[in-house]
Amino acid sequence: SVTSTSSVYAKKKRKKSKKKPTENHLKIRTAVDAGDKWEFDLEREHGLTDEQACVCVSIVGQNLQEDEFPPSKGDRIVELAKEGWEHLREVDRLTKLYPECGDQTNIDGEWIML
Repeated sequence: SVTSTSSVYAKKKRKKSKKKPTENHLKIRTAVDAGDKWEFDLEREHGLTDEQACVCVSIVGQNLQEDEFPPSKGDRIVELAKEGWEHLREVDRLTKLYPECGDQTNIDGEWIML
């Protein structure tokens, strides 16, 4: 009958446990969220144009593998880029430190365990 089939399905669904994030998963999420906020704030909080924000993000990408960020020499965009570089370096450090935490993703602002 339909009732017994749906009942069996409901039991199977209940038995299937959802993965729960560990403390290390949460550390990575915090670092990723901080980097995302930095990027969104370039225009909203710091008043950069879309083009300036793209240049800023590009500077971060160009220097991501460097051990030190180049001096800003008073350039505001480079100063903001350094903040983004620090965020992304932290994400990189944490993902290397906790490779087992690669089983999560952020879709439209919601963290999901894979």
